[in-house]
Amino acid sequence: MKRALPILLVLGGCAKSIVPEFQAARDAALSPALQVPARWSPDAVLTLSEELLAPVIEDALERSGSFEHKYELGSGRNFIRPKLAIQTLELSTTDRCVACLAFKTTLSGELQWQIGPNSGSLPMAGELGFDALLGAERRDEDWIVTFLPRDVNHVALEVSGRTFRTVRTIAESAIDEWARNQVFDRIQPIVLTTFQASDLPLRAARVRPEPGALVIELLTQAPMTEHVEPPARQDGESWSLALSEPALLHVARVQAFERGPVAHGVVVEPTGLVLRDGTFDLGVRLWRPVGRGWWRDIAVDGTFTPSRRGFSMEAVEAREVDRSKGARLVDPLAALAEGRILHAVERAVTTTLPGGQEGRVAGADVAVSITRLTGERRTLTAGGTSTITASDSRSGRRIRQ
Repeated sequence: MKRALPILLVLGGCAKSIVPEFQAARDAALSPALQVPARWSPDAVLTLSEELLAPVIEDALERSGSFEHKYELGSGRNFIRPKLAIQTLELSTTDRCVACLAFKTTLSGELQWQIGPNSGSLPMAGELGFDALLGAERRDEDWIVTFLPRDVNHVALEVSGRTFRTVRTIAESAIDEWARNQVFDRIQPIVLTTFQASDLPLRAARVRPEPGALVIELLTQAPMTEHVEPPARQDGESWSLALSEPALLHVARVQAFERGPVAHGVVVEPTGLVLRDGTFDLGVRLWRPVGRGWWRDIAVDGTFTPSRRGFSMEAVEAREVDRSKGARLVDPLAALAEGRILHAVERAVTTTLPGGQEGRVAGADVAVSITRLTGERRTLTAGGTSTITASDSRSGRRIRQ
């Protein structure tokens, strides 16, 4: 008699591993877009007003020593040495160069001179007009915006006071030669502002002047970019900023995967960001890529407000939206805080403000105050004023713009 062999049927089965899905998400976040399209559109735009730019550029020009260096007259010991200070500085657009600003400045001071055995000094004053070339370039991993004075196109400088007629004739001819050909021959490009790659990785930047302002357009390394328009400045604002939500989300995702696991081996991945007037919705996936692993999808509600150097975000409430089989309970707000996701978004915004993380524009200290901060049409928009402390100890001025 044959005995029937028992057959055991196991219904169901083990949960599918989520590790390949996690690895695909991580690889996508850590593979930035580096190609620059021929006709790229910005996903971040910073606008600086003439009222903000004029005092910092004036300060930078005076520190450069351009209006004070010695000009030798042929061979021997003959020379003139203008020692001039800027009294006023105006800037405007020009059709002489696409990426240029036109400057008109009034100067006053003295002219020191030595001609033959005679020497002395004379009062000197007048006007100087010139163009400055704007540029944006990569320096190491960061991007910098620069301006370089060049092409003097207007000279009306005169000396006064009593002196020999021959001295006056020689001096005035030399002044014109000095102003047109040598006043800016030693100056290096002056850095207006820096965008730090550690806070907002960029693949391209460009600068263009418009009446009353300078527009800086940025293209981030976000795989999905959304075009933003130059933000309009409201009354009383000296700067304005528009930054797309996908660009901010990309920065947060990179931060999450570079930081890696937090408590309990959980990796916090931001999956969506919506900004409104003072509030935000943040989608988060909590991954635990250990063994077969699991994930939980969380919706986080929070608030954002202006801070001393940018803006701050605070998560208020979290609720579960979905989960994989076998997912365990984890405190989502604690994981979000430990992953420093919101901190990454805050720094991305701060580095695009006038002066960036260092708070310096053209070498002058700039303290930014945000007076407007809104989220709409998948764009964070901000505007405000700035207090400028010129580095020139001679003036020590503080100007609120």
